[in-house]
Amino acid sequence: MDVLKQLFLLNKNLRRIVERRLEGRLTFLEFKFLRLIFSGRKSQKELVELTGMTKGTVSKVLSSLEERGLIVRVRKGKGFEVEVTESGRRLMEEFDTLTDEIQRILLRGFSEEEVRVIEDLFRRMVRNLEEEDGSEN
Repeated sequence: MDVLKQLFLLNKNLRRIVERRLEGRLTFLEFKFLRLIFSGRKSQKELVELTGMTKGTVSKVLSSLEERGLIVRVRKGKGFEVEVTESGRRLMEEFDTLTDEIQRILLRGFSEEEVRVIEDLFRRMVRNLEEEDGSEN
């Protein structure tokens, strides 16, 4: 079976298209983090868990976003949470059309039924991996 190979190719091509559309304003990784934070305040620990990346990588991405004024650290108890600034919000609203465009490209030529099947298959694959890993996202 070539399923894993196809998933890697899909990810590689998706990443390339997103980075091209971001026009150098954000890296794919920064875009991914900004989208996660856009949905609500997150601690660095939560971002490590959500992304599966190291604390060092998460810290580096957050510092880059903070330096550009797209996020701000907010004191929460003994630690910090990060939230999107107004500039970050405007940028994410602009990029909402990007995700719609990419989804249209990905699903071009598929019927509604095929899209439902694809969504179901991906949900099942994610669930299988979560069960194997003992985690849930």
